[in-house]
Order: sequence, then C-alpha cells, then structure tokens
Amino acid sequence: MHSNRPKITLTGLDEKTNLSEVSSIKAELAFLFSAKGPASGLRYPRREWIVDAVKVIPNAAVHICGRGARQLLMARDLDDILSTVARIQINGHVSNEELVYLERLYPNKELIVQYYPGNAPLILADNRASFLVDSSGGTGVLPDEWLRPVTPKSVGFAGGLSPSNMLAELPKILKVAEGNWWVDMESRLRENDVFSLNLARDAVNVFHAVLDSVSSPT
Repeated sequence: MHSNRPKITLTGLDEKTNLSEVSSIKAELAFLFSAKGPASGLRYPRREWIVDAVKVIPNAAVHICGRGARQLLMARDLDDILSTVARIQINGHVSNEELVYLERLYPNKELIVQYYPGNAPLILADNRASFLVDSSGGTGVLPDEWLRPVTPKSVGFAGGLSPSNMLAELPKILKVAEGNWWVDMESRLRENDVFSLNLARDAVNVFHAVLDSVSSPT
C-alpha cells in the first residue's frame, strides 16, 4: 500500500540551469556536491552557486559525492548548503557507524544511502536511513527487473529512468514499491551534458500522469 503520494527527484542541476524557471517545477530538485566542484565535471556546481540556488528552490536535496565532500559533511562544514535542505544522499559505501554519527549531527534531515551489496547490511542495522536502489550503480542503465529490498524503511528507485520510458517503467515500479517511496532521475535529464528544464518538466508531467491513472488501494 502506498501511504503517501510518491515523490520524483530530479538530480544534477548545474550552473547553466535557469533558477528562476526551475523553481516552478513541482519536484524535489537535487544538487550533486563534490569538494572539487566543476573540476569533477559539469554536473558538479561550485559550492557558492549551490548556496545561492538552495535559497530560491523550496524543495531541494543534496547528494554528497566523493571523499572530500563526505569529510566536510562529517565535520559539519556544509551548513551553508544544507540549512534549507530536507534530504541528504551520501553516495558510495557508508558504514553504520558513520551513518549513526551523521544522524546525530543532522537529526532533522532525512539521510539516504545507495543500496548495493556493500551497503546491504545497513538495511538490518539500527539506523533511520532511507535507501536508493540503483542496480546500474549510477550509470543510467535500466534494470531487467525492478526489485525492492525487504525493509520497513523508505526506498527509492533509480537507474535509466527518462521522460520517454517512464510510461512503461513506472507501472513496474508500482508493483514493488511500498510506503514512502520515490524515483530519482539524473543522466537522462541532460542534453549535451547540461541539465534540461524541458526534460525535467516532461518527467514530472509523465510521472504524475501515470500516478493519476492508477487507482490507489483503499
């Protein structure tokens, strides 16, 4: 049973994104933060830009990418970025000790970790994390089958989703999704490696159209 309306997260806003336009998109909008900034690629904006961006985007999230960004997070040195952010995704392997420590540092934030074999023990550990399932490991490849780990914790789904395949793939996700869940899109929202507002809008429209067409269980 789906207890609340699912969310869609659009990830990878960059410094070419028109923030005055993106603020009208009804979705969670996520930034990829690397301590190296644009040196890691166009998907990773400068810290200063993210600080300004989260001030005008009401529903923002941040994905922590790389060791340097993780160290800043652990040192509580990202408050300028995270002050208005509701959800923080920590990419890569996370130990339960790290996760519990971060939960103490950020008690009012939802922490998300990637679900893959290295992080699988976290499902059974004593923490309050949410999990993002992406069998492609961030490469943007659709899975042969959408699977959800057995857990009462919140689980999101990612990997190869796009505005053009959402109509076919979202009903498959609905068959396994439970509780508070979401989908995350990134690579298929880019044109010439730039975040596309048109693709973002298309994704949101298709996502909600599919949900509206499905009869919710009572």
